[in-house]
Amino acid sequence: MKHITPFAWAIIMALVAICANAEAQERISAEEIIASMKQLGERLQLSPEQEQKISLILSETKGALKKDREMAGGDRWALMRSWRERIETMDVKIEDELSDAQRVIYAEIKRERRKKMMQKMREWRNR
Repeated sequence: MKHITPFAWAIIMALVAICANAEAQERISAEEIIASMKQLGERLQLSPEQEQKISLILSETKGALKKDREMAGGDRWALMRSWRERIETMDVKIEDELSDAQRVIYAEIKRERRKKMMQKMREWRNR
């Protein structure tokens, strides 16, 4: 089984946790993208060109995730499988935009997010 990166889990969990209101979904998703870009920009010291490209990657992924949700018809497992594939593709595209030194930092960011997400999942299961 492939692992979902922490960055991917953060996006997935933000989208899953959103209420049914479409307007609220758009606002929160956009906020998540902005927050992700801010963190990546600071930690990776992205150039303006990299920020623009990665922001586009995140926006495209958000749109694809939304389409997947609409197409899933309530099948959560199918939705999670398609989201996992989308997020893995997103990670590859982001990594392609980074220098070797930035990829090392990005790998650390993903490890940190994975650790946080695993902790959240454990807490959720123990409820």
